[in-house]
This record gives sequence, C-alpha cells and structure tokens, in this order.
Amino acid sequence: MEVRSVSGNGMRRLSPLVTASGTSPNSWKKVPSPAWPWLLRLPPPLVGQRVHPVLSAWLKERRKAEEEVGRVYELAAPGLPPLQSDLRKWPEAPVTTVTHLDDLADSAAWFLWTPFALQQGAALPTLVAAARRVVASGGTWAAYELLPEAMPGHWLYRAFPEAGVNARQQTWDAARLYSSLTQAGWEVALTWHTYYQPVTLGVALALAQQRERWPVLAELPDAVYANRLERLATLVDQQGREHLLGSQVAVLEFRARRG
Repeated sequence: MEVRSVSGNGMRRLSPLVTASGTSPNSWKKVPSPAWPWLLRLPPPLVGQRVHPVLSAWLKERRKAEEEVGRVYELAAPGLPPLQSDLRKWPEAPVTTVTHLDDLADSAAWFLWTPFALQQGAALPTLVAAARRVVASGGTWAAYELLPEAMPGHWLYRAFPEAGVNARQQTWDAARLYSSLTQAGWEVALTWHTYYQPVTLGVALALAQQRERWPVLAELPDAVYANRLERLATLVDQQGREHLLGSQVAVLEFRARRG
C-alpha cells in the first residue's frame, strides 16, 4: 500500500486554538462539523479558495486525458463548507449536493465527494457499495476522513487514553480502508495531511466537558470519564487556562478510481 504524505518530514503548523466556537454549553444546539472536535475548523489548504483542491486535481487530470468533465456530486455534510467549483474556469462542472446517495441513479457521477462520511456514522461496506453503484466506470470517488490510529498525539487521546484505545478498536484504519476499496475494484491513492495545532487547557477542558457531543467520551465508563476530566481540570488550576497543550491531527485524503 502506497501512502503519500504532503507534510514531508515534519507536520504543518496551525495557529494555536486559544478560543473556539462551539466550546460553550450555550452553543450545543449549533450543528458541528463531522470532524468536530478533533478538528474544529478545516485548514484553508484543505478547502481551497475558488475551487476545492481535490476537485481541481481531478478536473485537470480529466482535461489532460482529454476526457469530459462534469457530473460532480457531493454528499451533504452539515457544518462543513460546500465543495467549491470555479464555474468561470470550469463552467461544465457545477456541484450538485445530495443528502443521500440513494437519491442518485446508477453511474450518475464522474466525481463523487463524501467528506467525513465515516465520522457521520456510515458503515464502510455500505458506503463502498453505494459509491460503486453511483460512480460511473472511470469515475472518481474522493473524501477526507479522520482515523484515530493516525492521531496518537491528539490532546484528547493523551488526556483520555482509554478513549484512544476504544476508538482504535472500533474504527477503520488506513490499511483496512485501502483493502476494502481495492477488493471492491477501486484504484486507490491515499494521502495524509498532518498538522500540529496546540490547544489551550481552557479550550481542551471546555471541549471535554461536552461529553454528549463526543461519542468517544460518551462511551467511556462514567468513573473513567470523571477521573480523567478531574485531572484535566486540575491541570487548568495548576498551569492556567492559557497554557498550551501540544496536539496533532491527521486528515486522510483518499481518491479512488472505479475500474
């Protein structure tokens, strides 16, 4: 399995999280990103400006191969910016957003984007089968995903190590994702986008207190959660709310071409 990293020998650095929307209990009713709160905001390089970088790469590859472009579909992901296409440069490639892949006809898409679908609870075998039905032969299925096995340095898993163990046991890793896709007839390319983004103790505590919004914390035994939360609160008292915790997050980009 070949996996590319765009980070080179080191992680890309993001500005520290010293404040974060959605950390207050008063904001619980807001719709969070499916990447929340591992990644509160997508880094600008993963979003692009006029056109999404993954879509841009696909459009350029199709043009170079003298293949038609268009039939671009996105699976809606509440809390995320929409897939952008520059219609001034690519007027034949508008983006159509759907809420369910069942809404699409067989072989409807030349490009299908399903960001963080696994974080939204989709079962991988079901998602793979649905994408294979929807994407036409020679078309591309692409997505970003978060996989716990690639983020041992995330502050959550250091503050709540039991959550890291549970997450790694219950979720997919890159090797299993790759194997599932290739066995289903996809040609797969994986790329890791790794970032270092420290958070203040105050932000970490505010996020950890929102147990109901974070399944990996909700699944912990009450006594374990309470003990780890108390330790985090003690660190805040000892070192101050502005003290920075180192934290690493890794976003997996996969692009799969249907054979």
